[in-house]
Amino acid sequence: MSNVDFFEFEDKNIDFPYYNEKNAYGKNSLIIILSSLFLFVFLILGPIKFFEGQEQIILFLITIIPLLLLTKCNLGLFFRKISLNDIRLIIVSYIGYKIYYLIVYELFQVTNYVTTSAESQFLNMNLFTLIINTLQIFSEEIFRIFLFLILMYFLYKYTNNRKKSIIISTVLVLIVFGLMHVNTYGYNIIQILLLQGFGSIFEFLGYLKTKNLAIPIIIHLLINISSWIPYLMI
Repeated sequence: MSNVDFFEFEDKNIDFPYYNEKNAYGKNSLIIILSSLFLFVFLILGPIKFFEGQEQIILFLITIIPLLLLTKCNLGLFFRKISLNDIRLIIVSYIGYKIYYLIVYELFQVTNYVTTSAESQFLNMNLFTLIINTLQIFSEEIFRIFLFLILMYFLYKYTNNRKKSIIISTVLVLIVFGLMHVNTYGYNIIQILLLQGFGSIFEFLGYLKTKNLAIPIIIHLLINISSWIPYLMI
């Protein structure tokens, strides 16, 4: 693939797995990824009630096990060593999200838009809840990458245009990721689309640039932990 197919911000030494003819999905790979996506959505939005920690652990298992099966336990396809440039990217992305968050919330205040808080979920934060919420972050990022890759695979087959496939897939992934938070924030669609949906572009761009799943996971962890700290200190 020539460099003209890449966006300027991308690392051109490595490409996404599983979207072109060279890395086409086999039948088993499709079943694994689609099953993981379906189970994830069903558990998040479905009627099943869980005891504390059960949902996060199950979500982690139904994403990490398919990832291990898909890569035959060779996670180097998705995870790589963090470089100094990666650390800079993580810091810039974290700061970018915080600035974006403040701007959006200021707009909400100016327009008297009523927001929904998830503060009650953090009031009893302890070491156990910290661990299970960290597991959920891992599962959410794997889910998001699975969804992106499978959308890109089908869009690329239809358009034969890598950049167009990335843009459309990214927009759809951000929308779906935002809507997956309705159980946490209620049907406050504008809020979850702007903050949890399109706001997560600061995490997702880390993967688009590096194709390293560790980057969005670390950014997501930093964003959430900075919100958890006040409750851990109570």
